[in-house]
Amino acid sequence: MGTFIGMIQKKYNWRGGNYTLGMLLKSYQKILKSNDEVLKDQLKKLGNSELEHFIEENKNQDGSSSVQPFGIPKEFGSLQIGSYTFLNLSSKRLKSVEETEKVPFSPYEIIVHEMRHQYDLDMGNTKDRPTKASGLQGTSRDPLEIRAVINENRVRPKNQKRTSYGGRKIDFYKYNN
Repeated sequence: MGTFIGMIQKKYNWRGGNYTLGMLLKSYQKILKSNDEVLKDQLKKLGNSELEHFIEENKNQDGSSSVQPFGIPKEFGSLQIGSYTFLNLSSKRLKSVEETEKVPFSPYEIIVHEMRHQYDLDMGNTKDRPTKASGLQGTSRDPLEIRAVINENRVRPKNQKRTSYGGRKIDFYKYNN
């Protein structure tokens, strides 16, 4: 019996397992135990969605975390099947983002940021994304990135709020108006 309990503890404590998926599960548990009803609602809607949201580790240690639609996003034809999320939670990547954004980063902030992208795709809330031709997609002026940073700031200490994206200041006032 003691060996069985030890096997279960080893299997579910993330030691020796996949770090990224362990951090994902830990972050989701933290959200569900929190008092943040907005984040809880986002996570619950994703969990109960008709769409499939695939999440995996980004094996490219220099690459960023990202969320891509799987199929055509809802607002552009309703053929969306879900999303693919690639997470890079490596210490090298966290350090790189910290240097650019001038605030500390943990896997939790990255996961909450990417969760907002999943949520926007799931809810059909990506129509305001700038086109690639505009040069604003994936920048500090991209409404999807601003919403994701706002989401991320929900879990940050007050003195560590992120105010930039890609090293460029976000105009939250302009965004809210």
